[in-house]
Amino acid sequence: MKSMTKVYIETSAANYFLNNLNGEGAEATRRLQLSKGRHWFISTTVLWEVLQIVERRDLDACLFLGSYLFHDRLLKSAAEIGIDYIERGMPDYLVLDSPFTDSTLGLSWQRACKDKSYSFFVDDKAFTEVTSELKRISRHIRYLAGERENYKPTLDDSIRGLASFLDEIYDKYFSDNVPPLTNWLRKIALLVVFLQLCLSLDITRDVVEQYWRKTTIEDPFERLTYLMEKYAAIVRQGPFWNIANAIFIQSARSGLSSRGAFHDGLHAIYLPFVDIFFTNDDHFRSLRDKSYKEFRELLYDKIFHLDEVELLRVEHKLI
Repeated sequence: MKSMTKVYIETSAANYFLNNLNGEGAEATRRLQLSKGRHWFISTTVLWEVLQIVERRDLDACLFLGSYLFHDRLLKSAAEIGIDYIERGMPDYLVLDSPFTDSTLGLSWQRACKDKSYSFFVDDKAFTEVTSELKRISRHIRYLAGERENYKPTLDDSIRGLASFLDEIYDKYFSDNVPPLTNWLRKIALLVVFLQLCLSLDITRDVVEQYWRKTTIEDPFERLTYLMEKYAAIVRQGPFWNIANAIFIQSARSGLSSRGAFHDGLHAIYLPFVDIFFTNDDHFRSLRDKSYKEFRELLYDKIFHLDEVELLRVEHKLI
């Protein structure tokens, strides 16, 4: 039996389809894609961005349409994939035991897909604060990575303090003589590990905290020390390295980077696990076009911008 083609719908592409379909059109589109052997998947990262919609009515409409259009299993978060990678002994991370999230968010999404009357949202001040903080940090990625010469934007003490902390940890665990680019990428990966795994700044915080309960380590700085002592390789290979590459390519050299650069990097983690990556964001086209030939052929040639594919309308319904 022929396996189904796994299509990842990145947030900008998801927004495009949700803005151009009604319930009937979404259901018809999904049936058509299934008949052609294609599953349309979204991830916890996509849902994280969708849940930032402030107007409750608009959010309900997006979740309702999405429950018709997309698969009822969410792909794991970047944090979950990182934990899976660590627990399996840091193997070839192109393979996962299961690509689907075990988080509370994933269960809510499954219920919404099966019961169209069910609606959910995140009514939590911490969710807004975490998302806002990641966007703020995202603006200074290059500086935090150590590329500080001619850096123009004004910095506050928290960014300077975070940069000093990353420098200290990096110098402690990595003393090899490597090119500046390698240092920058490793330091971005270190930043992602600290934010996602040690501070649990992720939409699947419940899964991250479940991992740490096995160790009884609660302090974020002690968590990072623990990870570096046992698994320092996670910042120079594997999923966090992939995220770091995506973030770096999309970050401005001397000025503020995109507020979405961090989340864009999280989306890139799904490239090894899908066959097609649909986006409506030029940043991902840039990521594909700037990648090295080896990695482009392995991963980034899967990226397709919506204006590079033919979208058909039948009886005024997008398919």
